[in-house]
Amino acid sequence: MSGSPHLRLRRLRTIVMRARRPIRSGAAAATTLVAALLLLPAGGAAAAGPGAPAVEGPAWVRAAHLVPDLPRMDIDLVPRGAESGVTVDGAGYGDVSTYAQVAAGAYDVGVRPAGSSAAAAPVLSSSLQAEPGRAYTVVALGTAAHARLVPLEDDLTPPPAGQARVRVLSAASSASAVDVSAVDGPSIVRGAPFAASTSYTDVPAGRWTLRAQPVAGGSATSTAGTADVVLQAGSTYTLAVTDGRDGASALSVTPVADASGSAGGVLPAGGAATGGGGAADAVQPSPGGFSPVAALLAGASAAAAGAALLLARGRIRWGRR
Repeated sequence: MSGSPHLRLRRLRTIVMRARRPIRSGAAAATTLVAALLLLPAGGAAAAGPGAPAVEGPAWVRAAHLVPDLPRMDIDLVPRGAESGVTVDGAGYGDVSTYAQVAAGAYDVGVRPAGSSAAAAPVLSSSLQAEPGRAYTVVALGTAAHARLVPLEDDLTPPPAGQARVRVLSAASSASAVDVSAVDGPSIVRGAPFAASTSYTDVPAGRWTLRAQPVAGGSATSTAGTADVVLQAGSTYTLAVTDGRDGASALSVTPVADASGSAGGVLPAGGAATGGGGAADAVQPSPGGFSPVAALLAGASAAAAGAALLLARGRIRWGRR
């Protein structure tokens, strides 16, 4: 882009300030964000540190239900001191919602049986300090007797060229620990304990058959399971390992897109249903400034780089509560 560095900076600030104003159209928001990305000088879109996206903005939050013996649950995200916020309705075991865009700040998170009043005591509760431009997954892990609600920060930094970045959420109660690897490819994690998240690791991008199997010598009532996946270069994923569906003994391993590469940086992508629960509603914008970012990201990818985003829609939705 022509012009002095000071002129470029003034233009970038103008666009970012406009992007923070209420926008009626998701397409308009995408156009504004892409314009800001394109105004950055070469190398300016690189992430500033672990978890930081290319451009600062709101925070993004999604929710996951990975407690096998809990029924469908509602997951509330309420700004600290407020009476109401947004809710993931009727999440079943294995479900991961799409991201909701939220204002930065402190939030209380509560998990209640589906359809419960917001005034009912939560089965699980936690807190989240959402920082601008960062993404989080609030995940329920464990068994019903020992469940906990864990806020995880999702990594939005770009992986090296030709690589994808992955982590594992071990949520199969039928195995005390699991190994996850690519058939005829790299090992991703060994001995991931039940009800825990691993750190991220970089692997070669491409089409792989992922294999999740109980750790030898550990307690298990399940067998190995596989899934054919495509891990896009420049993208980041969470691999959810869950008990087999419908009573199947084989473990299930499902990739959920955390972030997808665009214009030298990465941005939060969509969620995906990894289990059989959850309502099949499309994610809809909620009142009060809470809105999903799938439409924005699809526009950003097309305009900035033409890269395909993995925006698999979650089977559970954010709604006003």
